[in-house]
Amino acid sequence: DGGVILGPGGAVAYTCSSDNKDSMPGAKGALRAYAVDDGRRLWDRELPEACVSWPAVSFDNRTVAVPVGPLPIPAPPALPFFGVLYGVLNALVAVHLLACLVGCLAPKRSNRCSQLRSCCCCADKVLLLAILVLVPALHSLSVWLGDQQVPYLWSAIGAKERPLEVFAFDARTGAPRWNFTDIPAWGKVSSRNDEDLFFRRVLGGQHRRPVCGPASWSAPSFDGRGTFYAGAMNGILYAI
Repeated sequence: DGGVILGPGGAVAYTCSSDNKDSMPGAKGALRAYAVDDGRRLWDRELPEACVSWPAVSFDNRTVAVPVGPLPIPAPPALPFFGVLYGVLNALVAVHLLACLVGCLAPKRSNRCSQLRSCCCCADKVLLLAILVLVPALHSLSVWLGDQQVPYLWSAIGAKERPLEVFAFDARTGAPRWNFTDIPAWGKVSSRNDEDLFFRRVLGGQHRRPVCGPASWSAPSFDGRGTFYAGAMNGILYAI
């Protein structure tokens, strides 16, 4: 994850990237400047969070800014529970059918197979009830909690809030210029509306890609007056 951009004049290339492949909470990032003519690294700065977008350079070539923050998960957090339960249900159905087949082919084992079928049947009912009732209830609770779902629900399975910050540096030397850390940490596992609208999209026929799954930040840029713009996974466009 990350990207590269040329500064005005094309003499310097600025890159940002994360220090691991998944760019999830706990990952750090780095912003680096390279001379285009010979590839020399001019400077580099460690970033406190993953960098999954690209830097932006002001028109006067004085400031390079980069938004940082770990990636959201491109799926509703309740979906893995559905996948696990559905997989176990299929396995039990297979065992049930195998027991029926063995009972038919080996009458001497019919009593034991009958007991196994009864156990599988009871387990199937419990799992089917969990799939039809508990998973939708968990999904609805997660949606209702909104951006408080991580601290109140998903932190129990290790989920963490996702910080959203912007850091700016002197484009020539890499010295810190300013940082914007007033954005509340994103308390959802997915980006805005990916979880909320998931089942509506699936039921509406959008099966191939029912979620957006964006980066934590998109399209950072400076305007001619030096204002920095970037859109975040919380659905807000920031002007700094």
